[in-house]
Amino acid sequence: MIALTSDLISKSNLRCDRMLEKAVKQFDPSGMLRFLREFPEQVAAARKLKEKPILKSKKDAAGILFSGLGGSAICGDLFRDAFSNQLPVPVFTNRDYCLPAWVNRKTLAILISYSGNTEETLAAYREARRRKAAIGIVSSGGKLSEMAKKDRVSLITVPTGYPPRTALGYLFFGALSLLDSADILKIPERDFSELLQAIRKTSADNDPQKSFEDNPSRRLAAALKGTVPIIYSAAFLSGTATRWKTQIEENSKNLAFTGSLPEMNHNEVVGWSGPVETLKRLSVIFLRDREDEPQVKKRFEITAGLLQPRRFFGEAASKSNNRLARLFSMIVFGDWVSYYLALENKIDPTPVERITQLKKRLA
Repeated sequence: MIALTSDLISKSNLRCDRMLEKAVKQFDPSGMLRFLREFPEQVAAARKLKEKPILKSKKDAAGILFSGLGGSAICGDLFRDAFSNQLPVPVFTNRDYCLPAWVNRKTLAILISYSGNTEETLAAYREARRRKAAIGIVSSGGKLSEMAKKDRVSLITVPTGYPPRTALGYLFFGALSLLDSADILKIPERDFSELLQAIRKTSADNDPQKSFEDNPSRRLAAALKGTVPIIYSAAFLSGTATRWKTQIEENSKNLAFTGSLPEMNHNEVVGWSGPVETLKRLSVIFLRDREDEPQVKKRFEITAGLLQPRRFFGEAASKSNNRLARLFSMIVFGDWVSYYLALENKIDPTPVERITQLKKRLA
């Protein structure tokens, strides 16, 4: 799953298993570890979620809109990563109060808000209703669920008690259930079983019970300590890279950025020739996939040669047989990296105080 192509690994606080155990007790009082360990079974449970009322067939949809923010919006990005090579209609993720002008009665709009009280998503719901779009909702409750029930809109209710970003399994696969009902996309049971097997293995391989030498996410987190990671992927994995970025930001309280190939070869690569003082705190992670285009594979190799003197590289790659399984294996791996980086940074991965402060000031 991970190859560190440089020996520039910082001194880790957590090489010793005893020190890691102590760090978990000290810096994870909120229990993020439990959410990570339970994620594969969350995905298994999410497969069984069903909406009420059942969403009508929408085979004639001209486009699919996902609308949400943060850990809810990422579902749309990941859906595009996983299925853009299968669907004959465009998929768009909306992260705003208003909707694009093209949304109309031929659009399937999937609105996701874990809390059900995200103000931007509530506004988008009202607008989707005015536009007469076909609507499906995924939420744990709140005002969005209340409006959906009142309006007889298809609603999948997910369990409460999760930080939104840790409920990705419920949110993503809840949305997939809506698309199944709409006759737009169906995941064969064999593919889902393969996905579960892949993410269970990835999670087990990165659990704290694995030693530092045998735990790739612990080693990558140690390498990232004290740096600003930049995560590069092929364009079709940009949502997966965004998940890595936001998990590092929210869990590790550490800035991170993303870029995609081939686009970064036409602009961003020049920035890596800048002042050493600017570059010395940066690190690079490549997310690689077996479906990377041949020219993109070549670009990764050439780009690595251009950037390597500046820092080290971590390279994550999954080899499962279907794209969705590979994508979620990479996500699970990135989630574990962000957890260990939080412990390296001596910080609780669960609270997001800046977001809480911002919401209070907006109220």
